[in-house]
Amino acid sequence: MNIKKNPSLGEKIKMLREAKGLNQAALAKALYSSTMLISRIERDQATCDEEMLFTIKETLGVENAPLYESELVAYKDRLVALFDEIENERYTAARDKLEQLFPTTNLPWEHDLSLM
Repeated sequence: MNIKKNPSLGEKIKMLREAKGLNQAALAKALYSSTMLISRIERDQATCDEEMLFTIKETLGVENAPLYESELVAYKDRLVALFDEIENERYTAARDKLEQLFPTTNLPWEHDLSLM
């Protein structure tokens, strides 16, 4: 059995950047940063503060993407609540929960799922 670990923050940033068709140089230019810093962030050799992370997410058009572990836990909890509403045939409540959840990343669903 092949168990996939959750990607690190740097790996998630790389996946999002690639999904948007950007190379490291283009992202660095948009952030007024260096390609070396973007490379180090993606390899988890450098960290970025919340402001830089928000700027990266904004640049990639994924402001609502849950990238931190705490955001992912909250997102998954909301998905569980959504499925509970559907299972119990509370469709109005389910629709409301669905509207709160989406869009999160504006990427193909394969990329959304790989972030989790």
